[in-house]
Amino acid sequence: MAAPLLLDIGIARFSADGILDTSFGTGGIVRVVTPDVEWMIDLAVDAADRILVSGNHGLDGFVARYNPDGSQDAGFDASGVGSVLVHANGIALDDAGRILVVGEANDDLGVVRLLADGSIDTTFGPNGDGLVTADFYDDRDEASDVVIQPDGRIIAGGVARNGFTRTVGLARVLP
Repeated sequence: MAAPLLLDIGIARFSADGILDTSFGTGGIVRVVTPDVEWMIDLAVDAADRILVSGNHGLDGFVARYNPDGSQDAGFDASGVGSVLVHANGIALDDAGRILVVGEANDDLGVVRLLADGSIDTTFGPNGDGLVTADFYDDRDEASDVVIQPDGRIIAGGVARNGFTRTVGLARVLP
């Protein structure tokens, strides 16, 4: 007997009056079925009405993109799903269509930037790997959300840990 597949991620689209939009996916719902445990944390919609979702597969973060009809965008990072360098939480799009994902990277608050095609933006960050990190107290820090200011600066917010004490951690990153 084959092992059952898990239903890991579901996306539903509703019309402005609250009715399920049956033109999206199958009957208004996109179901992502995989043999592994995955979860979606956040989503953003780009200028072409494509849906980007951030989430995690075990300890690895990912970003997936779906077309306006709910089909997976196979042209995004060559497969529709791209790995990111953070345990992925929040996601946002800047005015240039680049994708910012925040979370935790090696126990630090992390911000990674992808190009619109899903590839890592190697011009972002001090090491040419598309990643910026902040370590507040030499403990495990993590961003949960991201906002892009009108001037393009990035604000990542989450938790900064100092032993058993947890405080708000905010990092402002220049574009």
